[in-house]
Amino acid sequence: MSNTIFKVGDTVYDEVYFPGDIGKVTANFKEVGDHSNSFPVWVKFSNGHCRYTEYGKYDLSSKHPTLSHTPYEVVYKGFSQKRGHTFKPFDRVLVTDLGWDEWKLGIFSHAVTYEDYTTKYFILGGTSWEYCIPYEGNEYLFSGENTHFKK
Repeated sequence: MSNTIFKVGDTVYDEVYFPGDIGKVTANFKEVGDHSNSFPVWVKFSNGHCRYTEYGKYDLSSKHPTLSHTPYEVVYKGFSQKRGHTFKPFDRVLVTDLGWDEWKLGIFSHAVTYEDYTTKYFILGGTSWEYCIPYEGNEYLFSGENTHFKK
């Protein structure tokens, strides 16, 4: 058996793909000597499963791992995001789901807060998004990667 960072049974966190959720490592194929799998670490979260590299990366091309043994905060560069929405219908907004996706320009329609206190922001056309900020003052974010991780 080889030494691994994430062992079966470990409690783990992925604040990018599963924010606020606690996961359990259900399999690590490197522990049993299978070195052929690029994503040997399998994690079960309350709302899904995910596979990671042995170092906790969700994607081989990622600069940063998203899987951690401790909770962490995702910090967005260039603006302050407030909890809750203060938008009016037809406001111009930038929206994204995972924080490092390109920001998309939209016209705000409405927001819905669910029982688990998550909020989805809807733009005209009916699509919903996890993050929503004003377009005015954030025009430079209209494309590109705008996040880093703070442990």
